[in-house]
Amino acid sequence: MQYGPLATYSLGWKFVELEKLFETAKIAKPTDFRQPTCRDINQMALDYALAHLPASQKARHTQYGDDVELLDDTTVLGNIGPLWVATNLKQSTDAKSNAITIQGVVEDSPTGGKYPYPGSFYCKSLSPGYALDLLSTESLRRQRGLKTDPTFDNSDAGPYAQKAILV
Repeated sequence: MQYGPLATYSLGWKFVELEKLFETAKIAKPTDFRQPTCRDINQMALDYALAHLPASQKARHTQYGDDVELLDDTTVLGNIGPLWVATNLKQSTDAKSNAITIQGVVEDSPTGGKYPYPGSFYCKSLSPGYALDLLSTESLRRQRGLKTDPTFDNSDAGPYAQKAILV
């Protein structure tokens, strides 16, 4: 029997856009100014997961795991708030490379205009816990197989093979 991920799949964020913060503080925008994206946040989650993955799992992922590819953010139709709330982080598998693809969902409202919360930036991003789950479990399914997955050959139990117990 297959079970879903153990960690929270995605996180929904509401930020004040940096442009709005500069405007409110009456500070000139730096020339190298760039609003972070959901993809940037997803990269931070993957970086955190790689830094905290136990060495044995990191080696196993390097040897058997499919790549995790971050795609540019997508939006919802018309930048409509309730649609953003109802939309999940996008995850799929690339048919050619077999990479697991992750795509953040963004909604932003300009700093001026008729929107109810001008200068807000909403983002659905990968949770760091699920990034750990992706690297240590989900990315291994196609090439390595897991004991709980009946569609794969599990003849090699890996480093966790049950040892005989003498009684």
